[in-house]
Amino acid sequence: MTNSHQIVYLQRGDHRLYGEVIQEIVTRQMLWVRPLLLDIDTQVYDLRQTADIVWPMSLFQPALDTEVIPLLAQLQDFDGKFTPPAIARQQLQIFLHQVWQNQESTAS
Repeated sequence: MTNSHQIVYLQRGDHRLYGEVIQEIVTRQMLWVRPLLLDIDTQVYDLRQTADIVWPMSLFQPALDTEVIPLLAQLQDFDGKFTPPAIARQQLQIFLHQVWQNQESTAS
C-alpha cells in the first residue's frame, strides 16, 4: 500500500521519473502521481509545472530519501537556469511513451 505524499519513481533503463503520490486508486490498481523531476543521463528536468499522471501501481517503486533529496536540491540550485517548461513536458511525454512501449512489448 502506498501513502499519499510518498515519493515514488518509475524507471526505464537508467532514467527515472520521480513523483509524489496524490492518491492510490485501489479498485483499478493505479496511482495518481504528481511528477516532480525526470533524471536522464545526469540531466534533471523540473516537472513541477506539468500535469499529473495516473499509471499502473505495479510500475512504481518507493524512492529512498537519500536518492531523492540530492535531486530535489539540484532543482533549487538551478538559480534561474531552468529548462523551459515546454521542453520538460516534452521529455516527460517521450519518457512515458518509452515506458509504455516497453510494457506493451513485455506483455506480448
